[in-house]
This record gives sequence, structure tokens and C-alpha cells, in this order.
Amino acid sequence: MLMFKLKHFQFCILVLLFPIITKAQMFNYFEEFDSQSKVFDAEVKWQAFDLNIDDSVYIDLKRETVLDENTTLSKNVDNAIRREIQTSKISMRQSAPKRETKQISKSANFSPLELICISEHQDGSARPSRCVGATCSDIEYLKEFDYIPSYDENEVISVEKGRLESVVGERILGSLLGGDCLPVNINISNDEAKYFQVISFSEEKIAKLNGEESQENQQQKRDVGHLIVKLSSRVARIGIDRPYETHKYLDNKFDVVEEFENAEYVIFTKVSTGNVLVSVYGEFGETELVTHIFLDEISFENIELQRLEKYQVNIFKRDLLATIPLEVDLAEEKIWAFNHPREHSLKLSNSMYEIRNVIYPLGTRRYLEIAYLDDTLMVGLDNSKIIEIPSSTLYKMILDETGVTSLKRACIIQINLKEPCKDLKAKGYSEIAQEGVEQFYWDSDGKITNELSELTEKIFLVGNFNGIVDLSVENFRKDKTVFRTFCAEDVYLVEQL
Repeated sequence: MLMFKLKHFQFCILVLLFPIITKAQMFNYFEEFDSQSKVFDAEVKWQAFDLNIDDSVYIDLKRETVLDENTTLSKNVDNAIRREIQTSKISMRQSAPKRETKQISKSANFSPLELICISEHQDGSARPSRCVGATCSDIEYLKEFDYIPSYDENEVISVEKGRLESVVGERILGSLLGGDCLPVNINISNDEAKYFQVISFSEEKIAKLNGEESQENQQQKRDVGHLIVKLSSRVARIGIDRPYETHKYLDNKFDVVEEFENAEYVIFTKVSTGNVLVSVYGEFGETELVTHIFLDEISFENIELQRLEKYQVNIFKRDLLATIPLEVDLAEEKIWAFNHPREHSLKLSNSMYEIRNVIYPLGTRRYLEIAYLDDTLMVGLDNSKIIEIPSSTLYKMILDETGVTSLKRACIIQINLKEPCKDLKAKGYSEIAQEGVEQFYWDSDGKITNELSELTEKIFLVGNFNGIVDLSVENFRKDKTVFRTFCAEDVYLVEQL
């Protein structure tokens, strides 16, 4: 009898405490939510501006595969890759040889970057030169050059010993200037200690690649820049959706070669400025990268493909007067990875979705497209598994508060902060010039102001151009997040930091 009373007493205590425990668990859950990064960095599904996208040219590199003996894969992963290769449009025989990134042992905290200037051979030059047939080139490993972050042109870093030492974990985003070569714009994800080598060309060398005797004789009919793509492992074919003059293949000694299997780089000359969609085909399938061509500059891209079998995200929405985010209950076919419309999400619960079979260039952000608002809603995420998007009511209020009557001639980029922001730097770039970007700040009290404060939870950037916005977001612990996002018509972007 006594044992029965004790058990009955314990049961009553649990019944009384259950609501308290449940409430505490709910509080902890949303407290965890608030600590997650809130993002919206999206690649944009745009058309070529005033250009015919049918002019796309694809270059088949047709290189043989050289398997890396040092690579160790589990049997399951290996079998999955083999199955994917068998069903892929790109066969193993078309794929690129494995190229390993040079690792460094100097420091686990810094990555060195070298800039190489390639110009036409000049008589009497003391610099090393290489000749192929009648063509000779000067190859100069620059000892002095400047790095200018594209989000702040007043922050100039001068290199005097031939190597730019960049902190691991911070993206290198900006222009390198030095020697007789054109400025080269880079967007490098510096996630681990490794060695970076960036190349640029002089105007005379570009003219020679185009078959022009003199740069002075050129009749420039449009605003152009140039694109260099470093071919990394498993890249079999690439193409761009902008008109250009010519393309050339370069080997690892920067000589022009005819054989595709010997190509280490591809250079596209006189590419129309603005956002460019680079289509990449490899053993894993097809993906796309958005880059930007700057006027009279070279854009440098190092493409390393990666296949992500699956990842999960929790999607919530913020309503106008809500103090906590609410679950989003959408059909799974309304959510898919950017440029993978046939690979829609798999719904696991009311707010949890799984994205499968995504191929993307290593170091770039992953993007989702959500058929939710009247305008295109793009969401960019890095490592965050929780995404917050505006409700339709809040979305209309944001448009009103920022003075945007329609996204037909404007773009809005919403940045969900992980923690309070101390300093924000942002620069916009259109096809031919720098562009102004208006900044608005959403505080924890629900008001949108023009001043950044410790209460700021979200940042809104508004532009009236097609192009990019380069940003640096620094918190009060002096941790800096550097990234590139996109401004495109008819697109509402959310960046989760």
C-alpha cells in the first residue's frame, strides 16, 4: 500500500511539472533559433541585360581523368559517385585531371597569395620570358602590389614581399593591382591554410590573344572586361552567357595551348560587363556560378566542384506583429536549390525540408528559391540550418518603409544578423560603374530606422541597378563577415549570417 502511494505521489508531481518543462523546452528552442545566423544571400535567376542569351558558347575541354591515389572514400560514397557518373551527361573520359591545391606548412592562421603579371615580351627586359613559336611573354611574379577590398576602396593593403598574407576564415574580395597588368578582381573563400596563385595580363597581351597588333588600333564598341577561369578537378566543360571576343586555353606555364587536356586555365576576352552566369559541367553533373565582369578589369575564378548529397533546413516566417517566428508550411515542390528546379525539396515536417543532389562550386554560398511571394524570393545560406523569411504582410510593409513601390526597377537585400553589428560597409557595382546602396535597419522593437545600433536585428539594402553588392559586416567582437551578394530586378534576397 505504501509503495502504491509513493508511485501515485511521483506521478502527480510529474503531471504538475510537465507544462513547466514543456514551456522551458520551447523557450530554449527559440533561444537557440535567435542565436542561429539569419540569412538571405541568393544567386539570382536573371536574364542577360539587353543581350541575347542564345549567344552562349560552351567549350568542351575533353580531358582524361587522372584519379588521385591519395583520396580515400568509403565504399558507400564511392558507389554513389560511380552511380552519379554513369547517369551524368558528362562521361569520365571528358573530365578534367585531378589538380591538387598546394598546401602550406608555414602557419595554420594565414594563407599566402601571389600575383603573376603576364605581358608581351619587351627587348632588354630582365624578367623571365617564354616563347612559343613567334609569341613571347614576360612572366613576372610581382614583389609589390596592392589589394583593395571592393567593399571599401579606402582600405588599401600594400604588399612588399611578394605575398599577401590573408587570415584564414576571412574571404578575399577585391582587386589586385600591380606591375604593367590590368587590375584583377578576386572572390576567394579562404577557409583553410592553402596557397593561392592569381594571374593577370597586360593590355598588350590581351590584344595579342585577340589577334590584334596594337591596342591603339582597337575600336572598342562596348563596355568590356575579361574573365579567367582556373580549371580545377572534375571540370569537363564551361560556358558563359555573355558575348565575348575570343577564348584561349593556357597550360600551367601560362602558354597558349591547343590541346584541351593540357589546359589549366581558360581566358575569355572582351566579355560584356555585368553579372555573368558561368555554366560548369563535370563528373557530378551541371551547376552554375554567378560572377561579375568589371569594366577594364580581369575577373579571376577558381572553380572546384563539390557535390552535396543532402542537407536539411528549417524555414520560419516573421509576421508583422509577431515576437517569435512562425512555421512555414509549403508544398515541397515550391522549394528547390537555385538552378536545380528539377531537384525540388523533400518535406520532412511542417517547417523542415531536405535538399538533395546539389552541385556547387566550393567556397560559394548555397541558394534556395522559394515560390512564396509575388516576386521571386531567393534565400542564401552558408552553414545555417534555420532560415527566416518575411510573411506576405511584413513583406509589403518592408516595401513601403524602404520606399520601393515595385521590384521591377529595384532590388531589396535583407540581411538577418546572427548578432549585433558594429560596422557595415557596402559597395554596389552595376555594369559600368559604382552604384549607391541605401541602408535601412530593423530594430528589435519592430521599427525600421536609418541608424545602425545594438538593437538592430536585420539590415535592408536597396538598389536601383542590376549588379552586385560587396559587403563587410563586423560585430562587437571584431569578427568580420565578408561576402558578395546580388542586386537583380524582380528578386527579393535574404542573406542569413
